[in-house]
Amino acid sequence: MKNLILISIVLLISACSGRIDFPEDPSNAMEQLAYLEEARDARPDWTSQGLWTDGEFTYQVGQSKVFNTERASKKHAVRDASFRLSEYVTRDLDVDFSESILSESDSSDYLSQSSMSKEVVRSISRSVIASAHPEEFHTELRLSGDERIGYVSFV
Repeated sequence: MKNLILISIVLLISACSGRIDFPEDPSNAMEQLAYLEEARDARPDWTSQGLWTDGEFTYQVGQSKVFNTERASKKHAVRDASFRLSEYVTRDLDVDFSESILSESDSSDYLSQSSMSKEVVRSISRSVIASAHPEEFHTELRLSGDERIGYVSFV
């Protein structure tokens, strides 16, 4: 009964907000599949782009796991995007520094310069992540295996 009331509230909210209709029978696998396909088709295009550069800006999409609250799912999506962007910046700078060190030094200086370059890369990565901010959010309702409603966010 509690689940039925919760599902009714979700359906009412979905109808009022113009979102996709939640399955009438959440335990029906076919209805769940149809809902997930509709939700995927209704996502903004940017949610499937991953990492891309547009002029002087670099964008990274993050996706959350299923959470009980929309706020928690958005927070996790931001963390995911930040982590992915940090990995990209670190890898890209690390390669550039390593190539620069190899071309401009002799073998005895390589180890000390390599460790210094890793520190510089970490510092730059932290700076980039600190200046990053979410541009857009997209959140979807999901139903877990035990028929609890949760949220998945993209940022």
